[in-house]
Amino acid sequence: MHAQCSPPSPPAAGDATLPAASTRAVRPLTEEETKVVFEKLHKFIGKNIKALVERGDQPYCLRLQKNRVFYVREDIMRRATNVARDKLVALGTCIGKFTHGGKFRVTIGALDVLAQYAKYKVWVKPSTEMQFLYGNHVLKNGLGRITENTPSYTGVVVYSMSDVPLGFGVTAKSTSECRAADPNAIVVFHQADCGEYLRAEDELHEQAATHLAMLLRKLAAGLRNAPAWQQAVAERLASATLCSTSGRASESPAFGTLWAQLHSRFASSNASGLKAYKPTTPGFRGRVITSRKDLWKGGPFKPLTEGLSRSGGRNSQGIITARHRGGGHRKVYRELDLARGEGTTAAVVQRLEYDPNRTAHIALVKHKDTEPGVALRQQYSYYLAPQGVQEGDVMYSGVDAPILPGNSLPLSAIPVGTAIHNVELRPGQGGQLGRAAGTSCTLVKKGDDGYAVVKLPSGEQRLVLSRCMATIGVLSNPQNKNVKLGKAGATRWSGRRPRVRGVAMNSVDHPHGGGRGKSKGRISQTPWGKPTKGYRTRSNPRTDWAIRMSRHKAART
Repeated sequence: MHAQCSPPSPPAAGDATLPAASTRAVRPLTEEETKVVFEKLHKFIGKNIKALVERGDQPYCLRLQKNRVFYVREDIMRRATNVARDKLVALGTCIGKFTHGGKFRVTIGALDVLAQYAKYKVWVKPSTEMQFLYGNHVLKNGLGRITENTPSYTGVVVYSMSDVPLGFGVTAKSTSECRAADPNAIVVFHQADCGEYLRAEDELHEQAATHLAMLLRKLAAGLRNAPAWQQAVAERLASATLCSTSGRASESPAFGTLWAQLHSRFASSNASGLKAYKPTTPGFRGRVITSRKDLWKGGPFKPLTEGLSRSGGRNSQGIITARHRGGGHRKVYRELDLARGEGTTAAVVQRLEYDPNRTAHIALVKHKDTEPGVALRQQYSYYLAPQGVQEGDVMYSGVDAPILPGNSLPLSAIPVGTAIHNVELRPGQGGQLGRAAGTSCTLVKKGDDGYAVVKLPSGEQRLVLSRCMATIGVLSNPQNKNVKLGKAGATRWSGRRPRVRGVAMNSVDHPHGGGRGKSKGRISQTPWGKPTKGYRTRSNPRTDWAIRMSRHKAART
């Protein structure tokens, strides 16, 4: 794993038993222990175990305390040496434990680690999520989808359909066997060799109540300069939690009422990704925008920007070809690197920014291993930011890149069923598909003819060359679809001028105009008589061969 993981003195040859698990010392793993742990993790993450070992942000190592194996950052491990051995409870992330027989069992604490580098994945339907969390196996009728070419009896990470990791287990059937399986057949064994239960409620209630009371005490101490009612609510909540005789916080009636009161008073409107305004003016009444509290507060990175001129909807002859355009706030264009070829070095995310020219957020990254005298434009780049990417994360490009959000790989190296975005149509041209906020494409199939089938957000399925690059993950800012501008002026800020309804015009100005009533008895048309609703305008026989299923047919199925 790391130089810190190798033992100072390996066990004697022929000694197959592992060291006694009763020792309280925090020590490196022996050679035999490291081999057992890596063999178990390899079942879940395969070749991605290299990314687990060689992390670009901080060096990590494995440590054994009692019989538990901890995955810990090296600097934290050094600080833990100042803690007495009998006082040290845990260190880093517990990924498993050794049994008395010398076998290594993966615990639920390893879910965060396995979910990042999982080789095989299983998605369950919403109706099956709660059943799986309570210890039941995954049946065929509850299976949403499964990674292509998943063998039987191998480790998998179980996700919800919204890509939230729920747990892990072992497949009972391969991908091909799942297709022909009976609806009530077991396809995934729930946490087949997990030593702990995901929801050990009997053991967690008392600990949770005590921990919550401690947090509330800290909240009350931090509200010394706050209004008196906030201090009183926090103090009463802490007292109600500590006075619960059964140790279950939810069984205290006073606790439930006071917690609802605290949540309603202290809850932030940014928690859901949206920001609502107080109705102090008519424009703010009903105005809802996406939250930007975690984004960069300053301006853009100037070496990667250029001026943006607007045409007002006019062509080179000055004729209006796009109506209702004009005005709007002045913008600076951010130059994005949408190609991200295989030769691109690893890049570290410096910050996440808002981009007024697109709905998704963007990430400013700095390329590693750049020469000192290189211009800033070559040291930094703007990438589309997917969900889950934070400041300090490392993005890779190439065939050997881990299957993690933000990494760019050819379609031939991406597992089937993976959510992708920024998909190229021609190798090296740059991504053109799946670039709006909250959207993603799905890799449906990889053929032997050099083409892959990609399902677009509209439901259309089309052929794309397997050599084309795509980025893993779903794009950020998914709440953009729920934005409410609140007033007409906000639309003018974006460069859109007012529109006049056709039924409000005279008959000489629009087919819908004229008459005494609001209805004209005609289908929806443009001012020039062309149908507008349900009228298909696509006419490109040159690319018809690449469309395997149109979006219209997908909507009917």
